[in-house]
Amino acid sequence: MNSDATPSFGAAAKDDDHVVQDTSNDAAISRESASRLGYIHDPFIKHFVRHPQRRAPLINRGTFARFHGVQSTLHRFIASSPTNNQVVVLGSGFDTSYFLQAARGKEQQQQQ
Repeated sequence: MNSDATPSFGAAAKDDDHVVQDTSNDAAISRESASRLGYIHDPFIKHFVRHPQRRAPLINRGTFARFHGVQSTLHRFIASSPTNNQVVVLGSGFDTSYFLQAARGKEQQQQQ
C-alpha cells in the first residue's frame, strides 16, 4: 500500500511487492549470517539465500533474540498439546521454522 493507505494497483502495487520481498530477503540474509557465525543453529537457511553477507554484530544479536524468542514460543505451543497442532504463519517470508520443527520431531522419534 502507498502512504495514504489506499490500495495500490498496477505499477505501484508491484513496487509495494518488491519492498515486501526485499524485507524478506534482508531478514533471510541476516539469519544466514547469524547461523554461519554461530549465533543461532539453522542449517536450512543457507538454502534460501543466494548471496550471503556478513552482518554487523548488533544485527546478529538482534537476529539471535528474535530467532530464539520465536522458536521457544513455537516449541512451547507445540509441546502444550498432546494432539497434533497446526501453525499457520502469515507473512513469514523465508521462515525455516517448519524444517526446524520437523528435524526436532525426527530427532525425538529416533531417541525413543
